[in-house]
Amino acid sequence: MLSGNQEMMFERNNVDPFDEPECEARDIFVNELLCIGTGCPYSCVKRAPHVFSFSDDTGTARAISQGNGEDDLVQLAVGQCPRKCIYYVTPCQRTILEDVLASVLMVPYDLAEAAVLDSLLSKAKFENNRYKKPQRGAKSSSDYVDWM
Repeated sequence: MLSGNQEMMFERNNVDPFDEPECEARDIFVNELLCIGTGCPYSCVKRAPHVFSFSDDTGTARAISQGNGEDDLVQLAVGQCPRKCIYYVTPCQRTILEDVLASVLMVPYDLAEAAVLDSLLSKAKFENNRYKKPQRGAKSSSDYVDWM
């Protein structure tokens, strides 16, 4: 389920991945608290079965494969989700969100953790839309400049 960016996670352990995303958001995270599950009329599992599957314990959708953010079927599944519970996140954000979701789903249920999950998802969505790839520096040369 990892997307191969573990080296990056270890190098950037002092930076909050929700404040400064380390890369473009291409991993998939499903907020299982909002997911309709097997009764969904626009099921992401039917649209992209290579990326999504139903969880055995909760019956909601769960991402089983990462790195397919450019796939048309995945984008269609994300766009047609009626509860808008599928998010594009970075690998570091995904590991944190999965840990928080697991703690929310454990008995006894913790509503404070659910609020934390919601705020982290809002922050990730905002920051990931602002992410810009690092640009290559301009080559400055005065060889061909006419200085008069």
